[in-house]
Amino acid sequence: MVPVHEKSGMSARVEPCARRHPRGAARVLRAALALVLLLPLAAWPQREAAAQTTAGVTINESGGSTSVPENGTATDSFTVELNTQPTHDVRVFMLTTANSTVKRPGFIGSNLNLEVFEFTPSNWNIAQTLTLQGVDDSIDNPGDQRTAEILVYNRSDDPAYDVRKLVGSVTVTVVDDDDPPTGIALSASPASISESATGSARSVTVTATVQGATRFGTSQTVSVSAAKTSGSVGVAGIADFDVVIDAGARSGAASVVVAPQDDAVDEADAVVTFTGSLPGATVTSAALRVVDDDEPPTLTVAADTSPVTEGTAASFTISASPAAASPVPVAYTVTQDGAFVASGSLGPQSVTLSGASVTVTVPTVADRVDEANGSVTVTLDPGSDYTVGTPGHATAAVSDDDEAGVSLSESSGTTSVPEDGSAADSWTVVLDSQPTRTVTVAVSAASGARIDGPDSAQTFTATETLTFSPTDWNSAQTVRVRGVDDSIDNPDNARSVTVTHSVSSNDPLYGALADKTVTVTVTDDDGTAAEPVLSVTGGGAVTEGSAASFAIRAWPAAPDPLTVQYTVTGQGGFIAPGELGPQTVTLSGIGGALSIPTLVVAGSATGSVTVSLTPGVGYAVGKPASATVTVADTDPGGVVEPGGATGSGGGGSGGGPAAPTRERSDAVVIVADGWNPADVAVASVLSAATADSAVLYTHRERLPSEAREVLDEVLPRKVIVVGGPAAVGTDAITAIRDSSDLSVIERVAGADRYGTAAAAARSVLGAPGGDAVTVVLANGHSPPDVGAAAAIAARTPDAAVLYTAADGLPDATAAVLREYRPERAVLVGGPTAVPADVDAAVREAAPGAEVVRVAGDTRFATAAAAAQHVLGDPRPDRNLTVVIANGHSPADIGAAVALAARTADSAVVYTATDGLSGPTARLLADYRPTRIAIVGGVAAISDGAEREAAQAALGAAVERFTGDTRTHTAAVIARRILGVP
Repeated sequence: MVPVHEKSGMSARVEPCARRHPRGAARVLRAALALVLLLPLAAWPQREAAAQTTAGVTINESGGSTSVPENGTATDSFTVELNTQPTHDVRVFMLTTANSTVKRPGFIGSNLNLEVFEFTPSNWNIAQTLTLQGVDDSIDNPGDQRTAEILVYNRSDDPAYDVRKLVGSVTVTVVDDDDPPTGIALSASPASISESATGSARSVTVTATVQGATRFGTSQTVSVSAAKTSGSVGVAGIADFDVVIDAGARSGAASVVVAPQDDAVDEADAVVTFTGSLPGATVTSAALRVVDDDEPPTLTVAADTSPVTEGTAASFTISASPAAASPVPVAYTVTQDGAFVASGSLGPQSVTLSGASVTVTVPTVADRVDEANGSVTVTLDPGSDYTVGTPGHATAAVSDDDEAGVSLSESSGTTSVPEDGSAADSWTVVLDSQPTRTVTVAVSAASGARIDGPDSAQTFTATETLTFSPTDWNSAQTVRVRGVDDSIDNPDNARSVTVTHSVSSNDPLYGALADKTVTVTVTDDDGTAAEPVLSVTGGGAVTEGSAASFAIRAWPAAPDPLTVQYTVTGQGGFIAPGELGPQTVTLSGIGGALSIPTLVVAGSATGSVTVSLTPGVGYAVGKPASATVTVADTDPGGVVEPGGATGSGGGGSGGGPAAPTRERSDAVVIVADGWNPADVAVASVLSAATADSAVLYTHRERLPSEAREVLDEVLPRKVIVVGGPAAVGTDAITAIRDSSDLSVIERVAGADRYGTAAAAARSVLGAPGGDAVTVVLANGHSPPDVGAAAAIAARTPDAAVLYTAADGLPDATAAVLREYRPERAVLVGGPTAVPADVDAAVREAAPGAEVVRVAGDTRFATAAAAAQHVLGDPRPDRNLTVVIANGHSPADIGAAVALAARTADSAVVYTATDGLSGPTARLLADYRPTRIAIVGGVAAISDGAEREAAQAALGAAVERFTGDTRTHTAAVIARRILGVP
């Protein structure tokens, strides 16, 4: 037996020492390994406790112990030597008890398993050193260290050293540098199973895997629990279980049975979540999906059969087959035919279905628009949790509950007014439903009543226009009505007047509505036996031998024939004795004509015949009660002045040889002062009312040569001078008489421009009480408005022009209005030219007249408005003439009106010198006249303005009427009208 000598507690010395044999290392290693294999560690003899001083091995640890870091940054060592000299070589074997713990530096390999020192009889006493280095690992050792024991054995042919047992050992401490793991991840395999899984298919392996680079140095037990965390597939409960991770192992696993509950319902997959816990570590969970293997439900949709009226909801039922075991999100789309559903309820929508069905509602919006019936449709959209069956869409009809219409609400249920206009009644007009476009209600009253709409002007007229928009359609508008006085005794002291409401609109439903009416009862205030009041007026002057004409008018009209008494007187001896003195005539209705023959009296002066009404039975005598007609002597000599007086001719010779006889024409020439716009306008209107007539201009005291020539060539049957002696003096009258070869020149004149217009109006309109008449009024001091007014009157049947003042209604004008009681009064010009108080005075003087205003922002716009008033709506089939004059030239305006007065289907507009005014250009473009007549030379209307007019009218024939002077221009136009070359 080889004794072992230990030193310093941890080391042993064995003597003798032998030198390590350097040869046959591989052979020795193989032998040592074989020895180890043949002699397991447990079978080797145990080391003796007692030290021996004979043959043995001594082990010396440096520092008394052996310790190395596992990361290999430092080494430690011990020596081995023999105690005595052997007789044969001795091999000392060193084996580690823990693999992968220590190794020799630079050793090829990762650890120290077996090391062999060879000692010989010659080197037995030389110590051999074993240097050790730690082997790094990833295991967190308890106490941050681990140990490895190196066992020492020896073999030799020397019996003393061939002991074949443990002769020594060295304990090596390896210092750990690994941190403990802090994370563990659970995983499940397989990741999913079917809800119909059975047997081994229900077995699930749950693995706990250490996260990170380090491992536990001791065994770890992860506590795991399982629960269904989502979905609808049923899963049986799972008991808690453990997963063990062995020391140094990366993972551990355990098997668990997951038992799904199979059914036939399509439902959401279930998720089973495995959660774990381990003190000091975070355990992440794992999920197992339990997959549903049933088909999704098939959805259909049906509409509720209940009627749907706008403002109520349409209902739809979405059905599932089979029923949905869990909530199913269903997508659908709402569309409509019509406009009943609000935008927020249209388009993509969604609802959650649970069970067999779900009801969705689509609200409709109630409005007041009359519209076609429509519908609402619900269409199922594809989804991941269901399939769309048939029917996949359903439609509910939606009925409109509005109707286009106009409601008239009479204030007291009926409408009644007195005929004297002292009180008014009213009704309201409102639409029954909201229109899609503006609706216009034209309200017109028949004769016997006048109406006033909701406009700002408190005026009663024959027509009113009410306008309703899509926003104010339900705001009622009030129409007031007032009676129009007459002198007729109505049966039962009342008459009925129909007020018609005509509807027009681009909304087809409103545009198709029939007229609606209100019947107004007008209570009568006329006595049963009211006597007509008679008046008499005389006609124009006559020459001796011609009959003098008179008109007797009755107001009110005589219901039965009347025997009217009158007296005839005369001056100058022109009346036969049988025609003088008291006379009678039978008249009926509104009166009749009276003709008094005259005699030719040689050498007599101008005389007259007068008719005076005398009281009789069944009538009263009113004013004028008498009238006088001038009778002119055929001998040369005078002019018939207004009222029948005869003035001197102002230069006639009264004798001389007879002139050659020439044939006289049927023409009538009307002469006015060309520098007096008011008289020129009156002359034009008078010409319009007089057949075969034309207008010439004169100077106050001199007849221009152009006018002389026309009179001389035409030889008119009559010449009418407009204006008093201040406008056309005696010298001019003499020249007119000489040029026309007429003894009598008729003058139409008054005390001023207002009186002259009034005199001309009476001449044009004839006796009062006849046909309904129109008067056109303009400020007598505004030449462009005077011209526009004359243009309207000239082209309007039974119309005359009258003048107003800026500060009131002249007496002469008011008298004509009261006498003729016009049906219509047209005011030309804006409120500056014809102010509101003048408007009111016109209405007062002509109660019951429809008063309209024609005006524009400028003189050009006013003229264009007047032209539109005359022409009416544009028509493509008319042969229209537009006469254009410079709006700043009163003389040209007058000439233009005179031309239009004698030209069929024509109107007058104004322009500036250098360019066509905007209103005129628009009128030409709208009406497309076939002919344009330009009055005045290029100094008045330039060639450029003429071209613009032609362009605006697109190809109209253009003719210019002009002369060297205003009188020449008037003469050119007169020649054209009268057909004189």
